[in-house]
Amino acid sequence: MKRKLVATLLAMMLVSQPILASSTNIMINGEVISLPVSAVRQDGTTLIPVRAVAENLGCEVNWIGETKTVEIIKDNTVIILKIGSKTATVNGSQKTLDIAPFLDNGTTFLPVSVLAEALNLPLLWDSTTNTVLINSSTDDLTVAKNVTENSVESPFLQMWDEYATPIHIKFLKNSV
Repeated sequence: MKRKLVATLLAMMLVSQPILASSTNIMINGEVISLPVSAVRQDGTTLIPVRAVAENLGCEVNWIGETKTVEIIKDNTVIILKIGSKTATVNGSQKTLDIAPFLDNGTTFLPVSVLAEALNLPLLWDSTTNTVLINSSTDDLTVAKNVTENSVESPFLQMWDEYATPIHIKFLKNSV
């Protein structure tokens, strides 16, 4: 009886926490970086929290609140983005974006490809590990795979593995 109660509670917690099941990893220069907020996927495009990723790439990031503009500077490259605008300026030249940068709880999100292209950095997507590789190679993916596997491990999931029965797993699959 106690095992069933624990398994049912764990199943309900898992259903209410779908973010545990998947997240997007960001790898820069062969290292998976920790983000204060998760990257998001929209229409097949990965949008990153600009400041966290750009600063990990060695950029200076400035927010101009009056105009809702983000300025990203690295070496001789200057990128200017306006929230809600599908036009970016890179070194004085305008570039049309597929998805406009947006704000969510004070964090600016931008398609990762815009930043990588403006900084002339190689960019790859690995769907197996849900990893964006910036200036990294697919050989670096063993690191991402280990991080992905370890990030999902938690005492909650270990208890789930111990107490879950096929009926609970069936319930969970039908509930999601």
